[in-house]
Amino acid sequence: MEVAGTYLARARALTNVDRELRFRPGWVTLLIVPRTTDARPLPGAELVRRVRQGLAARTFAGIRGHLNVVGPGYVRVTVEATIVPVDLDEVAAVRGCAVTALDRFLHPLDGGPEGTGWVFGRDVYLSEVCEVLERVQGVDHVEEVRLLADRDPGAAGPHRPADARGRRSAGQPGPRRRWP
Repeated sequence: MEVAGTYLARARALTNVDRELRFRPGWVTLLIVPRTTDARPLPGAELVRRVRQGLAARTFAGIRGHLNVVGPGYVRVTVEATIVPVDLDEVAAVRGCAVTALDRFLHPLDGGPEGTGWVFGRDVYLSEVCEVLERVQGVDHVEEVRLLADRDPGAAGPHRPADARGRRSAGQPGPRRRWP
């Protein structure tokens, strides 16, 4: 979707969700994610306004007052890992490459297992993170990996989009997390 020269990378409609992100029949909330290389792609106020106006002009009159356009919420993902390098003299270089690989893998739009971004609702599996780390040049093996999630929107680090309701599954065994 193109709006005023800005491309949207992702959009997701949440039916029956109002401005307070609560269940309300007849409402539609549209999550939009702009195409950008930022670690946390967020639409500006102008883009939100233009998307809302563009949609309102193309919808039924009864929907116009019940249309909400917002950017995504984000979940900060922290990876704690013990990596053994092939050459102990290359620890700093291997660590830097591992951090770069993880940042690339966890990027909301260009990361993920296929390198095409994370779909809303897609799980991040510990095995995928291990695979990313094992592929880093100079890594002999990975001894331990933990995944941690933080819904703090101001926290630094790689982020994954969550839906506007901020849902995550509970009771998952081990360090597996669900990122709706």
